[in-house]
Amino acid sequence: MRLSRFLALTATGRWLWVSAGLLVLLAVLFQVLAGFFGLTLLDTISIAEDSRRIIAVMTGDQRWANTWITGVLDVWYACV
Repeated sequence: MRLSRFLALTATGRWLWVSAGLLVLLAVLFQVLAGFFGLTLLDTISIAEDSRRIIAVMTGDQRWANTWITGVLDVWYACV
């Protein structure tokens, strides 16, 4: 019963607009936070050696920010 109510809710036009708004907000947050902390988001790097080199030169704050962005924003982005 709960699943059918959830599916009915997500099929409404209002939910789609809310979802689209959240998607845009999260996309902007990725860019704002990456710029604020001076990060290269590792999701955009396809060569493993480049990723390792970027991680090696990150400050503690940058590592924390990258972990937080990955653990929070990436998860929410996939849910929206």
